[in-house]
Amino acid sequence: KISVRSGSSVRAEDVYFQVQQASFMEELQSGLGVAVSLLDLQLSFEAEGPAPPPPPPVPQPPSPHLPTLTWPPPVTPPGVLPSPFAPPSPLSPAPWRPPTVVPSTQPMTPPATPALPLAPPSDMPAAPPELCAGASLVQGLRLSINPTDAQSGYAVGAGRRIAGSPGSAYTAGLEISREFQAMYPPEPESQVSCAAEVLDLEFAAATTSAALRQATNIIAVLRTPSAYVDRSQVHVAYQLRDTTGNVRVSTIELNVRLILALDSTNETVQTACAVSSLQNPQDHYLGFCMGPPLPNGWFASDGTASVVLEASYSSTIVLSNRLSDQVTLVQRPGWHSQLAQQLTSAAAFGTLPSSPLFAGETFELKVYAHTGGFALSTFWVWITIDTSFLSYVDHVQSSLYNTVSFETAGNSNEVLRFRAVGLKATATDEEATGSAVYLFSVRLRALTSSTAGRYDRDALSVYARQFINPGSNLFLKDSPGYLFDDREGPNRDGRLEIAPVVTRGVFAYTRTTTFSNFGVLSGDPPEYAVISVTTTNYDLTLKDASVAQDAACSSTASEDILVLRDCVARIANSGFSGSHQHILTARFGNFTATFDFSVFSPTSIQIIADDLELNQIHDAHNMPVACGSNAMYQHAALYAEADSLD
Repeated sequence: KISVRSGSSVRAEDVYFQVQQASFMEELQSGLGVAVSLLDLQLSFEAEGPAPPPPPPVPQPPSPHLPTLTWPPPVTPPGVLPSPFAPPSPLSPAPWRPPTVVPSTQPMTPPATPALPLAPPSDMPAAPPELCAGASLVQGLRLSINPTDAQSGYAVGAGRRIAGSPGSAYTAGLEISREFQAMYPPEPESQVSCAAEVLDLEFAAATTSAALRQATNIIAVLRTPSAYVDRSQVHVAYQLRDTTGNVRVSTIELNVRLILALDSTNETVQTACAVSSLQNPQDHYLGFCMGPPLPNGWFASDGTASVVLEASYSSTIVLSNRLSDQVTLVQRPGWHSQLAQQLTSAAAFGTLPSSPLFAGETFELKVYAHTGGFALSTFWVWITIDTSFLSYVDHVQSSLYNTVSFETAGNSNEVLRFRAVGLKATATDEEATGSAVYLFSVRLRALTSSTAGRYDRDALSVYARQFINPGSNLFLKDSPGYLFDDREGPNRDGRLEIAPVVTRGVFAYTRTTTFSNFGVLSGDPPEYAVISVTTTNYDLTLKDASVAQDAACSSTASEDILVLRDCVARIANSGFSGSHQHILTARFGNFTATFDFSVFSPTSIQIIADDLELNQIHDAHNMPVACGSNAMYQHAALYAEADSLD
């Protein structure tokens, strides 16, 4: 609702509007999600400057020769309270003429005062206050309150005009109101402006934007189909929607939690998810969650875990989604929790990931020694790698030994040689004795060119060139070692698996879920691009979202209403009217994403005038105002309205 109210001060013929207050308030209509604007504009009529009251009557000396002149009393219109100040004389009075004096045969008596007061002009209006009456001041003018521009994202209907009482120009003033209402749920954060105008002069304006609504629906994709003891963090991508299906939602006091539950025992772990990306167009308004490391006990045997996403506002849960997909828990290999019990004699051995890797990923090979009952003070260990898909990055040594030297050998530098001579002074022989004494770790990288699959033959091997005790006794020489991987027991060659990056799901959205057709006004119907976004199982980054350029789109709307070409929706100019509900589907591979949308087209168009009565402009003396030889008239703007929408 927009109201314009005049003030109570009218003191001169030169009238202008002065904005006293402009405020805007927005409410959200429950159930409809419609933004309704309320704008209070208080305008006052006020003179350019303070106008002094008219001079009081000047007493005349008694004289038989001059008549006594008095100022006519102000005439107050019915129902109008007298002003504390009488209006001033007109701005441009006509030349005055002294009154006619009747000749006398008697000699004149000199006046008591040296000069006579000026007489009022003979053509002065009989009742000057009439010029200040509200009805006179706005005669031929109409204050209009309209949206300043039609926007497809936030369209407001003109609604009904509320006629206010003119009241008194001195007291209640004039009041004009107009109600506006959104014609359909507006695009989130879109703006609409309204202004109060007389002819083409704008006196007050205000702009509002459609508030983001709270989420009422959550769509999620499980990015991590399987979890392993050494790769147990579960990733989920999700999309929130409001009651109208828009993906831009309010994040004020919003909390999203990821809950994982072991199906066999109902034991749960949970974590909070960041929500900042939900309002970021670069992240496609998606949220991303990464769960905490799962307990080792969850991998004692094969199993499954359920995934739940909960959203709450101000600690009140508003929605919960239990994903249809479950996380497969892969049983850990036996050596993982009993490494020291795997070998019975002196040897070098290493551990590899028991979970698949991605091309380009860096992983650790940890090297240990079974010392065969001796203290190991000096070692020389060789590691051979397949350089067609692996490369050396760096290494970290144990704190027991002096500096470990490193060199490469072989035609392709496929042999990595590590040597340490002597224990540090702080290390003891007992610490260097055992069935799993840690020596060093090597960081290796799977080349980005690596193809998906298993690599086990000659991929990796470890070799003990020399093991020497503190007494300089060589107790192990030129002995092939062992590697532990995703298999149960020790193996001479290690095995690695490169996992393919695969699509796990697709999301789709548009900037708004109401497709409005204002081509009837502009001649060019707007277009609405459908953005399809895929997410994958690649868990080396938290945010994984890519636009699917080759996605296919379809809808339940016929082509005489909506035309879809390359996932761009364009409303057909077929003459349909009203609002129609439909479903849009985006497809990428075997994955689909759907959302509801509506198509709106105005039902009626009309041309309206800002002012239906255009008068010739007169001055305060009711004389026509001209610019040169041309008389001046009011002018009015013409508007094309569709369903009362400018």
